[in-house]
Amino acid sequence: MKIPETYAELRDMPKEQMPLLWLQITHNPTTLSPKNLVRPLWYRIQCTRYKRHLDQKYITRLNKYARAPEEYLKSARKIKYELKPGTLIRKTYKGQLFTLRVIAANRFEYNGKTYPSLSAAAYAMIGMKVSGTDFFGLNNKGLKNGQD
Repeated sequence: MKIPETYAELRDMPKEQMPLLWLQITHNPTTLSPKNLVRPLWYRIQCTRYKRHLDQKYITRLNKYARAPEEYLKSARKIKYELKPGTLIRKTYKGQLFTLRVIAANRFEYNGKTYPSLSAAAYAMIGMKVSGTDFFGLNNKGLKNGQD
């Protein structure tokens, strides 16, 4: 089977040919549907074309995703902390005390303004981009429930 030269050519090829092309390139069958196969297939074509090697740990990760993409995404996007509305989070940074109030899930109040994430609130406080969970110490095992 001829390998497409462009992404548009791959996207427009008959869908029933995509799993066969995947098998031709990777030497492994796929469980992905043809509509979900276009981007991974294009990635593999580019790796083959430019003779780039993918480490086994990344292949293992991609195969895990290919077997159960919904399950993988669910665990990847899982919030690792639970903050209840009304919770006050206090942070001392460079000698200044900052207080953030949890309004709802992904809604935080600082100085009368509402922010959609901990990172956005932290940016408003210190003027530089930081991970909100790291800044407020919510990655620490002792603060999993978000209480201060």
